[in-house]
Amino acid sequence: MSPANKDFLARAAAGIAALAERFPTAFAAEDWQPHKPLKVGIHNDIAAAGVLPVEDVRPALRIYTLRLM
Repeated sequence: MSPANKDFLARAAAGIAALAERFPTAFAAEDWQPHKPLKVGIHNDIAAAGVLPVEDVRPALRIYTLRLM
């Protein structure tokens, strides 16, 4: 795995953990937990709320929405 991929996955994991901590009813921290549908455009709300740095929103949501649950 390339260093860029490792960085992307690390940022995504940290972002998912932050989202699950801040919004536990909307985000599941563990990939085996049930996931709920997310609002269209939620990336804008997350960026506006300042929960994650803007550059970390995309990796977190990309990996989160690719989970099988």
